[in-house]
Amino acid sequence: MHDSLMVFDKPEGKIAEISLICDMRCPSPQQVSAFYRYHLVALGWNMTSANNFHKGTQQLSITYSDSDDTTPSVILTFHSKS
Repeated sequence: MHDSLMVFDKPEGKIAEISLICDMRCPSPQQVSAFYRYHLVALGWNMTSANNFHKGTQQLSITYSDSDDTTPSVILTFHSKS
């Protein structure tokens, strides 16, 4: 599994995006969603839609990219408003 991190800090808030790219034995999108639903809700986050969560002025979204079958990736985007 490979990962990358991009952080943008602006006067309106901070945006961080983490990409996880799997080489083999990646969890399915359903397994990733179930993991975050369980753990984020336990930490006080509210689920606003299937893969979107918020807590106060913070938002987290989970997206999946499956451009080809050999390199699926999970993208977590965190946005915090000032």
